[in-house]
Amino acid sequence: MKKLYVLTAVLAIGLMACKKDDAKGDKPQVTFKEFSLAEIPANYQGVMLITLDVKDGDGDIENALYIQTKWTTPSTERPYDIRDMPGIGAYKGTSLTAQVQVVLDNNFLQPNSESNLEPDSLYYNIYIEDNAGNISDTVSTPKIRVYRN
Repeated sequence: MKKLYVLTAVLAIGLMACKKDDAKGDKPQVTFKEFSLAEIPANYQGVMLITLDVKDGDGDIENALYIQTKWTTPSTERPYDIRDMPGIGAYKGTSLTAQVQVVLDNNFLQPNSESNLEPDSLYYNIYIEDNAGNISDTVSTPKIRVYRN
């Protein structure tokens, strides 16, 4: 009889542990959508937009966006740059799906100074952090060509 109670207790604990997670989820999500440029011309002095789709189950993603520039030849990277989330606002407690545009100035669009290859290529690693400190997975953009003088 004791074995039956132990088995019942183990099964009950197992079923409670397998409880389905909240469908909203606390972890924000970010996916790459598009670049505003197909490639970066030599001596380019403008800006480039990166469009991202973002989702958050509890709507508190107005905190921070982290972006890192990485070159492929040779493999070189800048430290992550921390930015405020652009223009979403607070939707605390509400599921949020939005499109965000990140403006990159000339500092983010240069060829790799450690390479002489023509053309060079770069890409960006991006993740977001919500107000509660939950961090999304890191998304890597496709590579984009950068031409030299």
